[in-house]
Amino acid sequence: MRRYFHVLGTERAKRNLPHEAFSQLGDLVEVDTTAAFALAEGTEATPAEVTALALLHELLHVVVSKHGGALAAIAHTLRETYAEGTRAAALAFVRAFPPPSVFDGTVTAEAFLDEGDHRLAWACEEMLLLWVSSQNPAYRKIDSVAAWTSAPPELGEVVARTKTVLAGEDSGVVAGESLLDSLLAPGRVSGSVFEQLAWIEARWGIFLDDVGSMRRVRFGQDLGREEARGLSLRFAMTHGAAGGGLGAGHGTAIGGDADAPARFTADRDWMPETVVIAKNTLVWLAQLTKRFGRPIRTLGDIPEEALAELRSLGISTLWLIGLWERSAASRTVKVARGDHEAAASPYAIFDYRIADDLGGAHGYEVLRDRAARVGLRLGADMVPNHMGLTSGWIYDHPERFLSLPKPPYPSYRFDGPNLGDHPHVEVRLERGYDDRSDAAVVFERRDTRTGETRYVYHGNDGTGLPWNDTAQLDYSRADVREAVMECILHVCRMFPVVRFDAAMTLAKRHVRRLWFPKPGEGGAIASRAAHAMTDAEFQAACPTEFWRDVVDRVTAELPDTLLLAEAFWMMEGTFVRDFGMHRVYDSAFMHKLRSEDNAGYFAMLASALADEPEVLGRFVHFLSNPDEEPARYAFGTGDKYFGACAMMCTLPGLPLFSHGQVEAYSEKYGMEFHAPRWDEAVDQGAYDRHMREMAPLLRERRLFAGVENFELFVVEDAHGHVRHDVFAYANAKNGRTSLFVFHNGHGEVDVVLRRTVPKARPGALGSGPRNVADVLGTAGLTSPFVRARTMSGTATFARGAFEHGLALRVGSYGYLAYTDFEAAHTADEPSLRAEARADHPESRAAADELDASGDGLGGVPSVEDLLATAVLGDDDGAPPVLDPRDLVPRDEKLAAVVVEDDAVLAQAQVRVLEQRGDHRPEADQ
Repeated sequence: MRRYFHVLGTERAKRNLPHEAFSQLGDLVEVDTTAAFALAEGTEATPAEVTALALLHELLHVVVSKHGGALAAIAHTLRETYAEGTRAAALAFVRAFPPPSVFDGTVTAEAFLDEGDHRLAWACEEMLLLWVSSQNPAYRKIDSVAAWTSAPPELGEVVARTKTVLAGEDSGVVAGESLLDSLLAPGRVSGSVFEQLAWIEARWGIFLDDVGSMRRVRFGQDLGREEARGLSLRFAMTHGAAGGGLGAGHGTAIGGDADAPARFTADRDWMPETVVIAKNTLVWLAQLTKRFGRPIRTLGDIPEEALAELRSLGISTLWLIGLWERSAASRTVKVARGDHEAAASPYAIFDYRIADDLGGAHGYEVLRDRAARVGLRLGADMVPNHMGLTSGWIYDHPERFLSLPKPPYPSYRFDGPNLGDHPHVEVRLERGYDDRSDAAVVFERRDTRTGETRYVYHGNDGTGLPWNDTAQLDYSRADVREAVMECILHVCRMFPVVRFDAAMTLAKRHVRRLWFPKPGEGGAIASRAAHAMTDAEFQAACPTEFWRDVVDRVTAELPDTLLLAEAFWMMEGTFVRDFGMHRVYDSAFMHKLRSEDNAGYFAMLASALADEPEVLGRFVHFLSNPDEEPARYAFGTGDKYFGACAMMCTLPGLPLFSHGQVEAYSEKYGMEFHAPRWDEAVDQGAYDRHMREMAPLLRERRLFAGVENFELFVVEDAHGHVRHDVFAYANAKNGRTSLFVFHNGHGEVDVVLRRTVPKARPGALGSGPRNVADVLGTAGLTSPFVRARTMSGTATFARGAFEHGLALRVGSYGYLAYTDFEAAHTADEPSLRAEARADHPESRAAADELDASGDGLGGVPSVEDLLATAVLGDDDGAPPVLDPRDLVPRDEKLAAVVVEDDAVLAQAQVRVLEQRGDHRPEADQ
């Protein structure tokens, strides 16, 4: 039997504590939340501290109980040497801390004590521990409840004689320590009961394991963590903050379980080219209504022109947020908080059917077919963690949700309005949400036919306030996992791209951490420490990873579905490598480029290539997403934004554009928005630049998306020092090659690309660095020049530069994008030396000296242009050059130009004539 501390009879009556909470001997046997709140009222202690102090008292009883001989010796000594004084003290104790039979007057204190010698021994033990508690500063917080301030003088002598006996008794807890010192030790460590419990776990661990009390100690510590978490959330609630959100963080975990074989799911042919744009459906419909000057209210009303425009931007998938029927209670909750324009949250779902307001199934079918005609796929959310506050499942299957038969805290009040719309089921929020005094973890569901009442947990990821318009599903139940699985398959049958919201909350480790914590590891969500499970218990309840089961099932039944996980908490690699998701969010890309932690992001890329390159091809990169501020706040609308966006478009993986990003809108659209709340015009300059620079890159996604031939360069300056603020990488597909360079920083920089970082490559290539000529495929060319395509034309390089290091100049936040490196012309090429600059619109990069011998190189738009520049003199009236021997450089630094290719010469002549204002003779004939 558990034996907690005693409560003064006067306080017990005042606080109306039930008899059932006390043993026949008068000590507490149950300190549930109701008792803890009642005992804490009017003291300096919190309910969690009251419970923890009770646990500490119980542990001291456990220590004493292992010394039956010492207790017998104490009782014998006291009877023989201080019998009257001991009895007087014991009687006073029973009267001050009465057992139930004494408290209600059934028996007298004298009669209770005279029931046998064991009662006196019991009283001596309790008086000893009462004195031990008085020496512990943690108990001072409950002095008004448990301190014996009116103890008779005989108590002091009883304690003194007892201490004499215990001082010579080995504790059996810590070697060489007396029983008395062991009992006093926790109070000497700290004034915090939670810190004392942590010390006890570390110091008394073996003893506690032997007596089966370790789980209780860890439970006490969990209460402290829960309470600390609750205080921070209550502060957030009363100060209008929402807490930490999903906690994306700034890092990305590349690897999964390194000891297990990788289990990536193979892409279907179309998946690597996927480019997604998110649209808040209600907001977009309002914007389209304004743009087209007619009501566009349903999915079937969306014009094909709007869809074709997305396709022309390079988008291949339209992710529509808020398609499903929403819980009406969600809107009621938001309106009650003062947002009278709010819609229900798209993540508080009533049922997985297309919302009636959006045209239902018919509207969806019309949009699906219309999108297919212009080459767009549709994507949708699936929210597996929870349902809306009201939903078909809450009404018909309440057993699918985490719930309790009574409120976890007695201070909770559920006397507000019924938010349900069911004839026999009432749903009520806890009233603390009304005045922002609390953020309850549960709501009340009551069946009016049977009177059955459940207190259902709100959806919660442990990082902020509970999502009070949602109901948390219970993933410890096999029937719930199967019901959600069927729901997922239903969504996958409708949409080829499915995004799983907050997917990391359903990984086994986080279901465990949040809802069924291991003893000693609770505290993430208030009240759940009481529902701790051992490893064996949790494994029996959740034997497999839910997400692995989902991927295997979808792959078998609906293999043409791309599964995309919103997952943070350093689980990105796990989701694609171990669980098999096709794609997973990579928030590090946005955060590190935004803050210009370039070295950190380079290290992440290099680490992935060295360990598990395939992971890079599975990341979803974004500069903003529906939960973040618009991209223009983080990146602006100028060169930094477009450089980072170009990098997003050319990295392996999947580019994700947020709603309003292409238009450079400033408003962040809340999930509850019916329509935009700001009147904004499209930033036409930003939109046109997207169309001019980003769309061509996105149309080449197949070339950029893979990881098999992706290589990351170590970028150096002219002195051989590494420049982490410049990213340079190459890729190849079907014989085509690409090179991308981006300077994420201020100022113009001269850099050299010589070698790549190590990479875990299959086959004969090995894992060591590769040189730039091998990567770009120029090593086998015999022509002295190499031509590559840019998004606005071509650039020409001297082949030798690739062998000795490709030198480039990149402007402030500038980028260079090249594809299709190949010989410029036939084997016979112009051989020339010239100083030239490459002025590419997308990068404003400048080339260094063009040198066919390979001393240094930057790209130039064309050999012909360079040749024309080289032969132009100061005399505008000079005759056209008809013979290569007549070519005279205008600068002494320029070497002689020898042209053996008549086609090159002819084009150069045209450029010379054009720049002089002349006409070719044959043009006048």
